[in-house]
Amino acid sequence: MTATPLISPPLISIVIPTYNQADWLREALDSVMAQDFTDWEAIVINNFSDDHTEEVVRSFADPRVQLVNFANHGIIAASRNVGIRAAKGEWVAFLDSDDIWHGDKLSTCVARMASDIDIVTHGVHFYCDGKVLRDWHPGPEARANIRNLLFEGSAMSPSATMVRRQLLEQVGGVSEDLALRTAEDYELQLKLVEAGARIRFLPLILSKYRIHPGQMSKSATRHMEATLLAVLTHYRLLPQRSACDVVRLRRRRATLLYGAGRLFQQAGEMVPAVRLILRALTTFPFLPKAFGALALALLSGRRCCPAKDPMAVEGRVRVVINGIHAKTGGGVTYLRNMLPHLAAIHDLELHLFLHESQYELFGEPPEGIQLHLFEFRTSFMRLLAWEQLALPFLARVMGAKTVFSPANYGPIFAPNPVILLRNSLAVLRREPRLSKQAYWIGLAIATLLSLATCRGAIAVSDYARRALGFRGLFGGKVKVVHHGVDPLFTYDPSVAEGDYVLAVSDIYVQKNLHGLIGAWQRVAKSHTDVTLKIVGRIVDVGYFDEIEQLVRKHGLGDRVQFLGARSPAKLRELYRSCRTFVFPSTVETFGNPLVEAMACGAPVASSNAAAMPEIVADGALLFDPMDVDDMAAKISHLLSEPEARRELRAKGVARAALYSWAETARRTADILRIAAGKGA
Repeated sequence: MTATPLISPPLISIVIPTYNQADWLREALDSVMAQDFTDWEAIVINNFSDDHTEEVVRSFADPRVQLVNFANHGIIAASRNVGIRAAKGEWVAFLDSDDIWHGDKLSTCVARMASDIDIVTHGVHFYCDGKVLRDWHPGPEARANIRNLLFEGSAMSPSATMVRRQLLEQVGGVSEDLALRTAEDYELQLKLVEAGARIRFLPLILSKYRIHPGQMSKSATRHMEATLLAVLTHYRLLPQRSACDVVRLRRRRATLLYGAGRLFQQAGEMVPAVRLILRALTTFPFLPKAFGALALALLSGRRCCPAKDPMAVEGRVRVVINGIHAKTGGGVTYLRNMLPHLAAIHDLELHLFLHESQYELFGEPPEGIQLHLFEFRTSFMRLLAWEQLALPFLARVMGAKTVFSPANYGPIFAPNPVILLRNSLAVLRREPRLSKQAYWIGLAIATLLSLATCRGAIAVSDYARRALGFRGLFGGKVKVVHHGVDPLFTYDPSVAEGDYVLAVSDIYVQKNLHGLIGAWQRVAKSHTDVTLKIVGRIVDVGYFDEIEQLVRKHGLGDRVQFLGARSPAKLRELYRSCRTFVFPSTVETFGNPLVEAMACGAPVASSNAAAMPEIVADGALLFDPMDVDDMAAKISHLLSEPEARRELRAKGVARAALYSWAETARRTADILRIAAGKGA
């Protein structure tokens, strides 16, 4: 079918948004004035530039060139829409103020217009500093169906495209949604094609598109996210979606991630580059160019930070802190307390790796620690794969000398790994549920592999060294470094004793709260004025349900309170005013609440299992955690004997004074230096 040419040449309205680009705008307008087609109007939408933009526009002294001052508040789409509304022509041509048209651009496009065509577009030169970098040819027409636009990407460059004004008005112009900023032109293409636009692609180069290399990586992530939003929004509008569409969508998402990663890579910012490229491969593994980019990153040996980064100081030991296991309890307490003290050690350059979901737990790290947030699905296998494959790659690309994982296991292929033995494997003997047993068996295997391959291991107590050292097999690697205690936790003798017994621990089976409830049943009969308060997050929902059933079974509903998690400041007040603090756990490698309670002057009754006797020494009254009668007797003794509480309070405060996070950090730094080959 032959297209019907236009009877007479139409008026072309040229929309030119601009902000503080006066000299480039002059070049753009020069290219408009040089057109051999003269039936046009140029509408310059100036975002109240504070350079000489207005002077440039007035200098052309041509009635076809109009100036409209409009504050777009950073939304270039709003400026385009102002131009569209001001346009008198049947066709609208877009020209960015930093781009340039060839002299025959308008005449060539108008000659190809027809009554059954709604869009005319052509190829462009990508250029920088006056040099053409590459050519881009759009089309062919088959490329312009909605699925190909969604899954293969943009088919038009804004400054190379002319559109019927009626069609632009029909689709509501350019989206001004902030979330689509930098991808609004692509989203407009999708809307136009969905509205039935008929497109003619010209196999010609008729304009130049200016590249700004200094800004490429800065906007890469934002552009990727905006483009993905446009894709997903219009993907959901497809009337039918096939299995092929699902696969193509995953590939499109991966391609966007890869593209953003390459921009960072070209700018020398290797950590975000590799992070994005690895996400691309986990999204869609069949991207050969992504594997090539990773190989290039590893072989180049380039740094994660530009040389101007103040963190990059010659002679400092670059350490990656693998924090992805710190989600509850002691792991979170450890990192929160250690990071400020490690940051104060000036010969360490620290990079903290966290999953984005952990940001609420930690927020911004102390000054001197660079935070890297990663996004991936947090299923067990995905986390394991990321830690064992992606993390080592990132660490090597950024030139890390050692990777410190404050967990029983870490990435075995990382450079000079150091682990922290803090989770006792003895839980396996206490856990009756098969699914939980499988977890602890897996943890034991991972611990064994990490101990075999690491350069150093830190045990948080001598008990942890003995229990997790696999009968001394790796004794030479394992050094004991006790935890510290937050200076917030201090004794205040002016605080009066309250009417409650306090227990602090996240709620899961080895904390032995079922044993505590059994003992409390006995205590409650003779101490009717005292309540049991339990502070801690519910980690194991099934176990918590069992505890609640025990409370109801023994009729203790009004004598037991579950307070959930509490801030450190609130915990301090609870420690200070409790009549007795009880720690019934059967398996602990350290027990942070024990030291916090002693530091606050709480009289402590503690389990005599695992690391507890080592940690409290004479600062607590010990009981057998498996003997509820013994536990009840020791709690009752402290509740009944003010003098015993006074003595334990004094001993506990003295014992807690021996623990310091600053000292923990200092000794940990020594181990990290040795692992990195820098000596102590």
